[in-house]
Amino acid sequence: EESKHKRRANLAASFQRTAVNHIVSRASVALDRARSEGDNLTAIVVAGGVACNKHLRRSMENLAKDKNLDIMIPHPRMCTDNGVMVAWTGIERIRLGLIEPCMPSNINISSSIEIRPRWSLGARHKLSVTQLQQLRRRKARSQMKNGGSASSGASSRKSNKQKNTAQ
Repeated sequence: EESKHKRRANLAASFQRTAVNHIVSRASVALDRARSEGDNLTAIVVAGGVACNKHLRRSMENLAKDKNLDIMIPHPRMCTDNGVMVAWTGIERIRLGLIEPCMPSNINISSSIEIRPRWSLGARHKLSVTQLQQLRRRKARSQMKNGGSASSGASSRKSNKQKNTAQ
């Protein structure tokens, strides 16, 4: 029984070490890249639920020291709910005027959700598309498959592309 418990503990510790090493390695590469592109970085921020992990905190503190950067890590009590961070990001986007208009009520949005793995506080990336653009593209493809006219879908795609480029 003891050896089974020990094996599990060793497996968990190995996983934690590997995960932390991966995060620190990616952060280091990102910092080097940002600096090579001329960004004047002054600090690293570690936040979210992972910031409660003591091993990650120490490893990121060491990275900050190696890169000659300050580090900001909230108290673990402040690192438990990513929902708060998502809401705060929404508040900041609204404050900066980076909001999207509501979708028209005649469009069924239950079948589509815009998925963005990274949500910048800055302007929308030129390759990013809104839910409305995705729905219009699907509708145009569906019309083309069914032999209907897709010209309105193509023109809306073109105008949306122009709108995105202008942002």
